[in-house]
Amino acid sequence: MGHPENQTLPAQPHETSVVSHPHWFTTTHWSVVLLAGQPDSPHATGALEKLCRTYWLPLYSFIRRRGYGPHDAQDLTQGFFVRLLRLN
Repeated sequence: MGHPENQTLPAQPHETSVVSHPHWFTTTHWSVVLLAGQPDSPHATGALEKLCRTYWLPLYSFIRRRGYGPHDAQDLTQGFFVRLLRLN
């Protein structure tokens, strides 16, 4: 998975504790989700960034618990967010 698009978001430094200490998804702030989906809003980019930062580690942790190694989990997590950002 060496595509440059998978390297858009920086890797998170929490690799060692992820498998032994699972992270749950935080409560969704739907106002942020709605704002992120409004491309004409000057705050949409900031809302998308907040969503990516909020959900990066829980998604990465979920992928690790599914049996993927750190590098593959990073690639899969980043790939998910690349696809999400392309939709907006």
